[in-house]
Amino acid sequence: MNGALRTFALGLLLALSAPASAHRGQDALTVVEIDDARGEVVATHHFAAHDIEPLLPRLAADAEASLDDPVAQEALTTHLARHFTLSTVDGDIALTLDALRLHGDDVRVVYRGRFPRAASAIEVHSTLGADLIAGSSHQVNVRRQGVTRTLVLEGADDAGRVSFGRTTGGSAE
Repeated sequence: MNGALRTFALGLLLALSAPASAHRGQDALTVVEIDDARGEVVATHHFAAHDIEPLLPRLAADAEASLDDPVAQEALTTHLARHFTLSTVDGDIALTLDALRLHGDDVRVVYRGRFPRAASAIEVHSTLGADLIAGSSHQVNVRRQGVTRTLVLEGADDAGRVSFGRTTGGSAE
């Protein structure tokens, strides 16, 4: 093989392997949406089934490594409720499970809670990811009135605060 062809082949091999190496499996993404008009907060956790399913037996010894297993589903939703919390200066926000949606490799777990309309900030506490896999991170996007702020939480007990300024009449300033 001549030098130019070897260089081309090596470049092609690197280009084809880049998408696979860019995927950082087992990292978590959560979108927190604050609806001032309804006084509600919705937290939606997004996972790839192929990333989360191998971890399910670690959450519950009798769970299968499949989200088709009701024991595994309960173990996952219980784990998320324990390891992801929201609060304001008024105290903790009680989140209740709203839905577990499984669509092919896409897993979404949705929790809802009441959000004080006058709150100008939200505190996010998370040990998702780091409690199962060392070195993983948890990205949390917080949306309120068309503004999105992003937190990247890492470590065994990480927290972040998102401030949206003062609120008046249900509007962030």
